[in-house]
This record gives sequence, C-alpha cells and structure tokens, in this order.
Amino acid sequence: MSIVRVPPDDFIYIGGGNFQNIGNEFFRYLIELGGLQPHHKVLDVGCGIGRLAVPLTQYLNAKGGYDGLDIVPMGIDWCRQNITSQYPHFRFHLADLFNRSYNRHGRFEASAYSFPFQQETFDMICLVSVFTHMLPAEVENYLYEIARVLKRNGLCLITYFLWNTESADLHDRKKCEWNFKFQKGPFRSISRHRPEDAVCFDESFLVKLYQKFGLRLETPIRYGSWCGRPWATAFQDMILAKKVVCWPAPKPRVTLAHRMKLAIRRVLYGQIVARFRRLGMNTPELEIQRHIQARKIPPGKNRNAHFARNP
Repeated sequence: MSIVRVPPDDFIYIGGGNFQNIGNEFFRYLIELGGLQPHHKVLDVGCGIGRLAVPLTQYLNAKGGYDGLDIVPMGIDWCRQNITSQYPHFRFHLADLFNRSYNRHGRFEASAYSFPFQQETFDMICLVSVFTHMLPAEVENYLYEIARVLKRNGLCLITYFLWNTESADLHDRKKCEWNFKFQKGPFRSISRHRPEDAVCFDESFLVKLYQKFGLRLETPIRYGSWCGRPWATAFQDMILAKKVVCWPAPKPRVTLAHRMKLAIRRVLYGQIVARFRRLGMNTPELEIQRHIQARKIPPGKNRNAHFARNP
C-alpha cells in the first residue's frame, strides 16, 4: 500500500498536539478497545484533515471502508485529493453546518442535521473532540444519528469532558487545566458568551441519552487527564458503547422557539463580527477564518495545480 503523506503544518487547523501521534493513538484505541477489523466500515465524525484517516489507510481493506464527515471545506478537499485519490474506499463528505469558528456561512444547524447515510451502515463510529464543542440539543441529535447509522452490535467511541464527583473535586481543588466555571443545565463551559469553546457534560445526563437511543456503555469509562487525574488513558474522557436495539427512539424534535433562538444568534453574531472588522479588531473566530481562507483551495481547473505547488 502507498503511504499517504500528512498535510503540511500550515494546513492543520484542528486541535493541538502532534498530528501523527494523535491519529495513531486513536487508531490503536479503535483496534484495542473497539476490536476494529480490516473489513469493517468506519464513520469518522469531525474527521478534520484526515488525522485518523491516514493511519486507517494502512489497515482497512477494500471490503471495509471509511467515511469522514466535517464542516470545513478545505479539510474535505485536501482529504479527497490526497486520500480518496489513492484509496477509493475512503470517502469524505462536507456537512454544511453553521459554526462560529469554522463555518460561519453554514446553511444548517447541528441540532437538526441528518447524517447522509442509510440506517445500519457502519461497524464503528468515532468522534474525537467533537462533543467537547457542542451543546445539549446538538449532542442529543448526533447520538440519535449515530444510533441510526450504526449496525446492530456496532460500536461508537466518543471523547468528552465528563463532570462527575471526581472531576468536580479536582476542578474545585484547581487541579484542572480548564476552568469550567459557567454552568447551564446539564453542561459547563469555560466561556459564558461562547460556550462551544469547551463544553463539559454531566456524566449522568449523557448516560441517560445513551440509554434513550439504545446504546449500551461498554464499561469502564476511560477517564482522561484533563482534570488533573494522576492516571488516565488519554487526555479527554472516552466512552465506548454498543448498539443493542434495532431502531432508536424517535428523532429529537427541534422546537420553533429553539430555531428562532438559533436564527437570532446567527444574525447577532454576524453583526458583532462585522463591527470588529470595521474597527480593525480581531476575534478568535476571525483568526481561524483568516487561516482557513489563506489556505482555501481554488475551484475548478486550478485545484490540481494548487496541490502540486502545496503538497
């Protein structure tokens, strides 16, 4: 098999840490914890720019397959050009969802989004540092969609910041790297006005959602080091769960009030960003947008030439 080169550093817009090391780490978890086999079909939600896909190209065979889903067009373009071109059973899909940092012009909301796949398609679904940036209604909808497209007895591996007795105690004793001081319902955040920056969920809230959608936790939960634990499997907490029912509960309803709230939020946010631009000031979202725009892949015939110049 040919080996896919990792993207250049200035293309990598997701998370921190070493791109290859983190990809290999979660590749190992899928095999050791999830029992992933070469013929399995994998869905990677929040695939970014191929961090997990790259090591999986050396493992999944043509009887299996990989689908990556992400909201950033640049990442999807790079993966299609550099991975799908060599491995046709690796496919990448753009989810045109609104996100204040990565896709401000997205047409759809995560709380009502439907994954573009048939029911019971995948043996394994993975989400790494996705639900740490989503709010309860969005997480509930995604868990429904995960249960819908996961095969019976299929597994999902998802990372979180989990709030429980131990993490709360460590947080209160200032052992935690993150200050989740703003609480709203079943979650906490490091920011009052931009809660999606980092979200920590009550563990009991998530356990009930898993039960609601027929996902049985494969205990123990692998707790992470984010809150200052002296021992941990990884940085974030990991929940591995198995689908044990043929069909999940009804899809969560998005109320009219919730839709109106989201629409108002998007309009107000657009006005705030426009004002910052007029004043020549930066926001973290504008910095991310500038980075993505600077590396934006030109459309049409220039696309291949662009990648030839920027391998």
